[in-house]
Amino acid sequence: MSVQISEVSTTATSPLGAVSFHVSGSSGITIDVSQTEVPALPKGMVVDGVMLICIHIATPVTREFPVQLTASVGCNGDAETGEWLESMAFPSDDGVLQVAMRDTEWLAANGVTAEPVQYQRQGFYQIISNAPAATTLYVSVAWRVDDRAAAANDASTWFAADLTLPS
Repeated sequence: MSVQISEVSTTATSPLGAVSFHVSGSSGITIDVSQTEVPALPKGMVVDGVMLICIHIATPVTREFPVQLTASVGCNGDAETGEWLESMAFPSDDGVLQVAMRDTEWLAANGVTAEPVQYQRQGFYQIISNAPAATTLYVSVAWRVDDRAAAANDASTWFAADLTLPS
């Protein structure tokens, strides 16, 4: 039996830098990047923009043919997890860039089996070991261009990244 393996990469560009995505594994993988409207945030919170990255997987994912999703940024970041959220903040002198996706519990409740997210200095990766055909995985990117945002431990980008993801 011959199995086709996909390898797809794309880059999402924000004013604070690029976020690279690489997905490999099951056949029929496509990635869409779209800038979306900033969600309603708690009072006093502000971001300059958000993007939603949709990773479409056309065929079933199995343990024998898993999918690996990698997100990376060209600078060091810190893990900032939360309820149903895996996330990293990348603070700089110019502001904060946040990259997030749903955690394994949320994925399991939606029919997807995944290993826990593995954090690295400049991003994270996750292995999906089981998912039905026509599954879509989501990653969000939020940013705030404000040199004071990183110093003030502002949570605006975290909330924006969380609220941009489908619930």
